[in-house]
Amino acid sequence: MNKKYIVKYKYALLDLLKDENINLSDIDTSNMIDMSYLFQDSKRKNFDGIETWNVSNVTDMKCMFNNALYFDKDLTSWNIEKLKEFEEIFDDSFKHVKTILMFYNACKDRKYRKKLQIMLECLDIKEVYTELNNDKINYKKNKEFIKKLENVYYDELEELIKNK
Repeated sequence: MNKKYIVKYKYALLDLLKDENINLSDIDTSNMIDMSYLFQDSKRKNFDGIETWNVSNVTDMKCMFNNALYFDKDLTSWNIEKLKEFEEIFDDSFKHVKTILMFYNACKDRKYRKKLQIMLECLDIKEVYTELNNDKINYKKNKEFIKKLENVYYDELEELIKNK
């Protein structure tokens, strides 16, 4: 698929993002390294196409969606292997369990991993628990967190199991 816009530098991407008529899937981000603060405090309502972005070379996503209140896309298709910085990426903005889990499992920073864990705990506990149990690949990593959820939210989870 040919992209209409090829960007390498953040300032060029920021200019494109100002125009909400540009579909995010038309932007080639494969050469980007820094995506920090891209959507911080964004009022943008349509994020369609962002899940198609190639972020395999990105190393910095710090505060990328911080306070982007309308952001709710599934980014689990993203390759974040080279990502080094992503503190506060979803602060005050995000509610997509699978994507938070993906970043949680990729996170090596204990302090930020704890913060992502708290974000997960604040989301719909039934959805988080279901996703954790369905994530067979990272089950060992999630095991301790699942145990904590089971202890803290026993009644809710018992009800969930009854209603299956």
